[in-house]
This record gives sequence, C-alpha cells and structure tokens, in this order.
Amino acid sequence: MKRLKLLAITAWIILTAGCTLPAIRYPFASQDRVWFQKGVPQSTLISDLEACRSEGTDEYSVRHCMKAKGYLWLPRTEAELLQVRTLQEKGLEHQQIASELQWSRKKVGRYTDDGFKLGRIDALGRQPVDILASLGKPAVPQLIKQLHSHDPLSRRQAAQALGEIGDARAMGALIHLLHDPDALIQRHAAKGLGKIADPRAVGPLIAVLQDPGQEAHVKTAAAQALGRIGEPRAIAPLVRALEHPNWAVRSRA
Repeated sequence: MKRLKLLAITAWIILTAGCTLPAIRYPFASQDRVWFQKGVPQSTLISDLEACRSEGTDEYSVRHCMKAKGYLWLPRTEAELLQVRTLQEKGLEHQQIASELQWSRKKVGRYTDDGFKLGRIDALGRQPVDILASLGKPAVPQLIKQLHSHDPLSRRQAAQALGEIGDARAMGALIHLLHDPDALIQRHAAKGLGKIADPRAVGPLIAVLQDPGQEAHVKTAAAQALGRIGEPRAIAPLVRALEHPNWAVRSRA
C-alpha cells in the first residue's frame, strides 16, 4: 500500500511538472522579446496583435497568427535596433527618430553608434537576410560567430548578410568559408568578399577560380567578385577563365 501511495505521489508530481513547464519555458508575455515587422507602425502592430488574440487565447495560436501576418518574434534589443535603422533609411535625424519612437536622444544614440555591439542571439543566422543586413555594423561580431555554426542555413545567411553590410571585419571568416563543405556556402562567401571589395581576398578568390575540382557556380561567384574588386593581378586568371567549359564562368570572367 505504501508503495502504491508513493507511486501515486510521484505520478502526480510528474504530471504537475509537465503541465507547468511549458508556461515557464515559453512565457506568453516576455519583456525580452517583442513582435517586429519592418515598415509596420506600432499602431498597426497593436491592432494585428489584438486581432490574433481575439482568434485564439493560447500563446501558440497567437504566435502562429502573428507569424502568418509576417511578424518576427525578436529579442527586444534587436527589434529596437531595427526600428532605428528603418527610420534612418527614411532619412530621419536623431531628434526626429527620438520623437517618432518617443525615446530619449541618449537611447537613440546608443543604437546609431557603430561601436554598439548586438548581444548574443541564438539562431540569429536563421532570420531573413534582409533583416540581418538591416542590423548593420552592430551585428557584425555575432554574424561572424554564426559563420562557425553547425547549421548550414545559418552560415549561408550570415555570409550573405555580411556581404550586404560590407564590413572588413568579416574578411577572415568569409575567406575561411571558401573551403566550407557546402558549395552553396562557398558561393555566398565569394559573393560577400566581392561586395566588401578588399584586395586581401584576391589571392583566395583566384585559388577558387583556378581549382579544377571546384563547382562551376562557385567559380562564377569568384570571377564576379574579382571583377568587383578590380585588382590587376586578377586579369590573367580571368583571361584563362574565358576558356572554361562552363558558359556561366566564361560569362562572368
């Protein structure tokens, strides 16, 4: 009898823990995360959130509804940085941004400082490339870390975003990615190096172009990158690439 009572108590504890754990791990109202969609004003966001809440009261249905409307569930710091960047793209100055967002100038200044570094965000590289690129220089250190991720999609999108941002701090990591096991990631790394246009990438890109075992689409990206950088020492390898059997490689060369 005592053993049965003990088993019953143990089962009750497990069931109770199972019911409460999701609420602890996935809080509906989080001060660290907010909804964000580029170009959508706060009033529209609130309206959409209220509409989603009217359709379903549990957090999963609300999140599904908001994501279906194009919103991202982002860390607050990232979302605030994106808000500032979006207004900067529209040509607004510090004071105008502060007025638009109802923030202090000091808070706006924090996000417009290129020395500001975005904190660690799990699975940052899985976010849309246009969002990652919009984060700008403050996100560069974290994006470089994403290049070492075990997730191919994170490496691929981080490489694309770093190319769009064009920060030379990513040079070493992108050159390393030219030897990634995934040929598609190699291609994005080559494109990124071309957009950064630092002459230090010329040698590694020439090596890619001349590698007989390299995929044609990677060589195409390398040829295009060399053209963007415009270093004279790339001329001879590009001329030789005019004889390549793949038409796309010849075209880019």
